[in-house]
Amino acid sequence: MSQSSIQIIYVPGLGDGYDSFRTRALKRWAKPGVLVLFVPMTWRDTKETFIQKQQRVQDAIDASTADRIVLVGESAGGSMVVAETLRTNSKVDKCITICGKNSRADRVSSGLYSKNPAFRHSMIAADRAIKVMNPENDGKKFTVFYSPHDPVIRRVDTELPGATLRKIPMAGHLLSIIFVLYIYKKRVIKEAYR
Repeated sequence: MSQSSIQIIYVPGLGDGYDSFRTRALKRWAKPGVLVLFVPMTWRDTKETFIQKQQRVQDAIDASTADRIVLVGESAGGSMVVAETLRTNSKVDKCITICGKNSRADRVSSGLYSKNPAFRHSMIAADRAIKVMNPENDGKKFTVFYSPHDPVIRRVDTELPGATLRKIPMAGHLLSIIFVLYIYKKRVIKEAYR
């Protein structure tokens, strides 16, 4: 019996300058039956709205012909994939966040929001969606990879009701993300099949 095909839709965090690095790393994730699509957020683009960024993710979901759709959000991208998974519940089979800022919009500095205005709206959308999610049903769709030694995203800001928690054995925010992109990729793909 063959495994079903999976479409991983990867949504990055802040730091648009790292997108070429991210896409190179994600090429290593692709294997037979696993398609990987990087959806750039260009968070610093102040002319593009949250709705336009959200639409890019929705377009990727709608265009997929894979058996399973898995959203993966890194850091600030966690808020986007959490909001999208709960908004398009029937289309997304799994949502995985990597050091994701998944909740608590009020715990982000105004300076960060002023430089990345769509991120604020993404956080608000995630917080609203989490308030009405059902931990027993919706929570099963979520896996949260977090580092207990991440000085940027605290565990309490990445946890989701009913989600599976997976500890990253690495210190630091950026180092933890790099570790998952290169070393822990098999664990992420394994979670995508659950």
